[in-house]
Amino acid sequence: FNVSLIIAFTFSGFTAKKMSRYRPECPIVAATPYPETMRKLSLNWGVIPALCNVMDSREGLLNLAVLLAKENGVRNGETILVTGGTGYIGSHTVVELIGAGYEVVIVDNLYNSSKAVLKRIEKITGVLPKFYEVDILDAPALNQVFEENHLDAVIHFAGYKAVGESVSRPLTYYQNNIAGSLNLYETMLKHQAYNLV
Repeated sequence: FNVSLIIAFTFSGFTAKKMSRYRPECPIVAATPYPETMRKLSLNWGVIPALCNVMDSREGLLNLAVLLAKENGVRNGETILVTGGTGYIGSHTVVELIGAGYEVVIVDNLYNSSKAVLKRIEKITGVLPKFYEVDILDAPALNQVFEENHLDAVIHFAGYKAVGESVSRPLTYYQNNIAGSLNLYETMLKHQAYNLV
């Protein structure tokens, strides 16, 4: 896979510093709401510091996701699969991608979202993206999505993220976030889709 950029939102800077030790070949953008932390990140930690408000982190993430797709050689008019594309960050990313001239295919199991989001995307962009109600744990269904579409890149947002629920239901989180992601990566390899955000 071509992973050319890692985005880390950090308060103390420790997470970004630790990541820089394990992925020295990959630039890491460390975004923080604290000027003091940004000054620390500006030291020789091997990361790119960025000051951002916590409430603005969604916009920063989706803009960097679009930028990363372009840096990986994905050009306007090409097709991007967005997993978790009806979720909060996913749907905003879809809007930005469509606005930037990309074709978008969405895969989402609607665990924490709704099909109504698709109509909102259409209202904003004038485009109703192709949608598959598919769980990334369902390898045959995921494979069918790749069979039916020529996908130039994947932006992967189909992860569970609620801290409290992850403590009360850890196996569900392991299964979705690890096994589901492995299903996705294996399907990408099978169909020679190597650009991943």
